[in-house]
Amino acid sequence: MRTRFYRVRTTATLLALAAAASPLAATENSVPPRSFEVQVHGSGPPVILIPGLSCSPSVWEETMDALAAEFELHAVSLAGFAGSPAIDGPLLPRVRDELAAYVREQRLCRPALLGHSLGGFLAFWLEASEPELFGPMIAVDGVPFLPALGDPGTSEEAQRDGAERMRAMMASLSPEQFSMQNRLSLQAMITDPGEVERIAAVSARSVPIAVAQALYELMTTDLRDDVAAIEAPVLLIAPAPPGDLGAALRVRYESQLHLIAEHQTLWIEGTRHFVMLDAKEPFLAAVRSFLGPGGSGAACAGGTR
Repeated sequence: MRTRFYRVRTTATLLALAAAASPLAATENSVPPRSFEVQVHGSGPPVILIPGLSCSPSVWEETMDALAAEFELHAVSLAGFAGSPAIDGPLLPRVRDELAAYVREQRLCRPALLGHSLGGFLAFWLEASEPELFGPMIAVDGVPFLPALGDPGTSEEAQRDGAERMRAMMASLSPEQFSMQNRLSLQAMITDPGEVERIAAVSARSVPIAVAQALYELMTTDLRDDVAAIEAPVLLIAPAPPGDLGAALRVRYESQLHLIAEHQTLWIEGTRHFVMLDAKEPFLAAVRSFLGPGGSGAACAGGTR
């Protein structure tokens, strides 16, 4: 499988490089750290894959193996997650802006977006902010406003105090405490114990304060109205919640998509939050059906550039 590595250089970064090359440049004009890095696999129409909180592109390992013969896969590693260097200040707004810049610099033709959890939230944000730039998107158990799954009447302001306390608590964790808490969380989110251990070993290398900051931003950014701007088809793949409580939860998921002109939801039985790990074959079949030739993702059949 062909693999290329890209070090992201946005317009702002290129300007910083030019300034640093000047003999008059001060040391503070050094190149700012990146909010993400990208590995590129395969060839064909472009697809950008974004992992969830504290995770690396390893969550897409089997997905990429299966799709690399059909698509050019741009696997994103977010700053501070799973061993990637952290950055100061807000993370998710920078990722949104710099991923859009990356698509323009690489001249990708309306790439599809495939995001899990926080990565799905970022996919909604990118599609809503730059509807002309991106093709179809798949969110894997990710929504425009996570807190509203628990309380549809909530708001950014109502979530702020609780999210701030959560950020402070998480940021205070030692690496050992973070690793233990992370493994316990993953045990509730993945059905296969082997996959729990695999993902836990990688995500334990995350920087707790970076994960805390990203979670704060996720909990206090409401995109439910913004998604009305999305022009591309959207597919939400989610675990099928059982019983009467599950029926109510499905309504809450669907209510966050109703402003999107073209959207559909696929519920997969017997899965948890990491649907792509719990139901690999049905998940890949759904992705291929949505993105494959003649499907919703055939926007760049003539090439990626």
